[in-house]
Amino acid sequence: MELVLVHITDIHLENDTDYNILEGRSEYIANAINKHIIDETNTLLILCITGDIAYSGKEEQYLFASIFISDIIAGIKKRYNDLFIQIVTVPGNHDCDFDREDSVIRESVLRDSNLDMLNGSIIKTCTTAEENYFNFVKDWDESIAPLVSASAESIFAINGLRYKGVSLKFHCLNTAWCSSKNEKPKEMRIAIPEQEDKIENDIVITLMHHDESWMTWDSVEEWKKYYKYYSDIVLVGHDHVSEIVLKDNYGAATNYFVKGNQLYNSHYPEQSGFNVLKIDLESNIERFFSYEWNGKLYENILDTKSREFKKNRYVKSGVELKADFLEYLEDNEIDLVSKAKGILKLSDVFVYPVLKGESISNKKNKALYKNKEDIIQIIKNKSICSEPPLVENDIRVSVQRFADSRECIYSMLAG
Repeated sequence: MELVLVHITDIHLENDTDYNILEGRSEYIANAINKHIIDETNTLLILCITGDIAYSGKEEQYLFASIFISDIIAGIKKRYNDLFIQIVTVPGNHDCDFDREDSVIRESVLRDSNLDMLNGSIIKTCTTAEENYFNFVKDWDESIAPLVSASAESIFAINGLRYKGVSLKFHCLNTAWCSSKNEKPKEMRIAIPEQEDKIENDIVITLMHHDESWMTWDSVEEWKKYYKYYSDIVLVGHDHVSEIVLKDNYGAATNYFVKGNQLYNSHYPEQSGFNVLKIDLESNIERFFSYEWNGKLYENILDTKSREFKKNRYVKSGVELKADFLEYLEDNEIDLVSKAKGILKLSDVFVYPVLKGESISNKKNKALYKNKEDIIQIIKNKSICSEPPLVENDIRVSVQRFADSRECIYSMLAG
């Protein structure tokens, strides 16, 4: 079975002029997607749309969007009629209608920094700006292709799909519930309710419009706890750039982060692109493709070639740091700035030490351990120490290592 994720984002449909331009490109979008279908009866295609379907959340804009998305599906089905296609969507800030008469009530609720983000009635008040988006979801013609979405009553929603032995979970995060006309980074808030443990065979695909750079500190911490444990693949929009990053974290957490280029913007109509992530579930191989409009067709501008698909195997350590203590540890006490990441935290520059301890194969010998897998195995076997470890001492050692890293940074800058 092959899983083909087509990632489209930031369509920004405003009027018939926009639709006419995109209608002329829908055939080329379908043609590019069709290149990745080998056996239609053994392929599962997921059309993932990560927000900004409309330009300003108006009702008529979703009429154009429905026709445009239907055109893409028709272009695929024309060649592969038996192919199963599932659509998954989340709203973005452009899917909010800020001109509604009741926007004053929404803005008043959002001014409360302590509002209960797990309260469905409060969230429903805040998602009134997205009403036309949710009407689009409700009115979608399921005979074209089934469609699932984020919820109007919860920031976080889970939709499941089982198809020929493949189990997918779509975690839809509505980051635009608190969007404003002039939103700024570090202002978006999210809350994710407690979830059941991840089922081993599930592939969890998280869709959201804004990435963590737009979230408050507390929301970023909640987001990190969530994705490290649950997400195999995270799809985001909003920034109008295309990229894929595989993050390897502690505890065997691996997460694919995929950002999408805008599909259309009337101010920059020639900037248009989308992504395809293809996974062979039998051989456990993934391959990522990015497409851009060249004025005539959608051209493949990035092909990562075949690589091992690293499913998230996160193992909880049982140790959780409180946000204020983590903030203290992460503070460099000096301003370090990167063009790519902005202000750097200590974890961005911290160099982990090589561990020395008993050999896994022969306890009489000593060995140096550098890779994550060996270190995890040592911890499980409790062979890293000849004496029972002291949690308090371990924490002090960790803090001292962070302190040593600060001194190292100071030395490098002074030199």
